[in-house]
Amino acid sequence: MAGMQRQDAAYARQLNDVAGVEEIPRTMGYYMAPRPAEIQSPILHPPVAANNLEINSALLTMIQSNALFHGFESESPREHVKRFLELAGRLKINGVPAEALQLRLFPYSLSGKALRWINNRPTRSITSWDNLLNKFMARYCPPSKTTEWRKKITHFEQEKDETLMDGWERYSDYFLQCPHHGFEEQFWIETFYRGLMQEDKILIHSLCQGKLMNMAPPQITEILEDMALRGYDWGLTRSGRRSNDR
Repeated sequence: MAGMQRQDAAYARQLNDVAGVEEIPRTMGYYMAPRPAEIQSPILHPPVAANNLEINSALLTMIQSNALFHGFESESPREHVKRFLELAGRLKINGVPAEALQLRLFPYSLSGKALRWINNRPTRSITSWDNLLNKFMARYCPPSKTTEWRKKITHFEQEKDETLMDGWERYSDYFLQCPHHGFEEQFWIETFYRGLMQEDKILIHSLCQGKLMNMAPPQITEILEDMALRGYDWGLTRSGRRSNDR
């Protein structure tokens, strides 16, 4: 118990340092020489009750094999965080909060530019999992990305040789990538329908048993989701797909 109290006191002192408590003036010689403090971790790890906190090497390998984020334009930061949390959730250590484990594991899920990004954060500037997540999403999902995904949603058009099922899955993915899109369900159902080719508009009316305009948006969404789940059973494949006018 006394050991844990000492850890808490040390952690509090570190937080005070981060908050900008006044320091002793430093000499010019200090600034002209390399300092070990400059290569310390950007993450301020909270104290834990466990005496021996050892990360399973097999889990690290699994994370680096299945949830590695490089910072490429084509990568989804949101999907990366989801995969990481699924894998990190497999590790449970008595006396160690999940947040403490996430903070220790997350750098191992980064590579290349993304790893350099986190390593270049100021020393002890990341003080919690939420803090880390906010910084990560601000870097890799900036407002310009939101604008891009919203444009994809509002300008949806079914592609040549794309089935109704595949079009719906592609359209749905836009919402997964941008859950903060801000559009009402009625609007994006209408937008999806408007972007379809004529034969698939007819197919939607058929799926709704001719009652499309009498159905609430959630009912239509449920029908489309069911179609996506069972589309291959219904023979809605790419083969033989015709390109019709909208």
